[in-house]
Amino acid sequence: MMYDDLLKKIGEFGWYQKRIFAVTCMQPITSGLGMFIFYRCAIPGYKNDTYHQQNDYHGYLINQSIPQSSSCLIRNTTVDKYGNVTSLEYKCSSWVYDTSIFTSTFVTEFDMVCDNAVLESNAVMILFLGLLLGYGLLGVEFVGPSKRRYTDVISNLTWCLGLFMISLFGYLIRNWRYLHLTAAIFSTHLLFFFLYFGIMLNLESLVGDIYLNLVLATIVEASCYMY
Repeated sequence: MMYDDLLKKIGEFGWYQKRIFAVTCMQPITSGLGMFIFYRCAIPGYKNDTYHQQNDYHGYLINQSIPQSSSCLIRNTTVDKYGNVTSLEYKCSSWVYDTSIFTSTFVTEFDMVCDNAVLESNAVMILFLGLLLGYGLLGVEFVGPSKRRYTDVISNLTWCLGLFMISLFGYLIRNWRYLHLTAAIFSTHLLFFFLYFGIMLNLESLVGDIYLNLVLATIVEASCYMY
């Protein structure tokens, strides 16, 4: 018997499947956290350098030291005693960021730009891999074929909802730590499900009074039903 045939026989979208689907739809709501950062190399020797121009002299240093072609390069211009001008460009090791929108982000705090931008790309790749496994395979494939189209549309809309939420939260909260903490609050209800599966799958391995263990497991399961 094929998998889809089995789902048709036991029920294509029963109560258990609805619960699993609901859990997988909740996570993408808070996964739309992302932001664009403007930056450039810091001017060597300028202690109070900022992304935006402070005065005419600061603007002159920016024009002389920062190439227009790249935010990851610094230009060093020298003039010898004969008047020959030599201009060299090299990679910088410190940056200044535009803080007019976000005062602090994960990217700016850990300098995940230029050569280190691959770390941000890897984080995004891991995020979408987790969404593929948890939300695509587990959430949608547990649903019967006749209901799969609708659940797929709904699950994709939760991602859009997450983008709407980050627009609102990002406008109100400009620090990345508080922003992610706020998003995490909306995911705390998922802990009940992880706790439930962790206890029920290892119920026989719990030490202590078996009756007390059963009572605790029942309380956790009741909490999952309420959520």
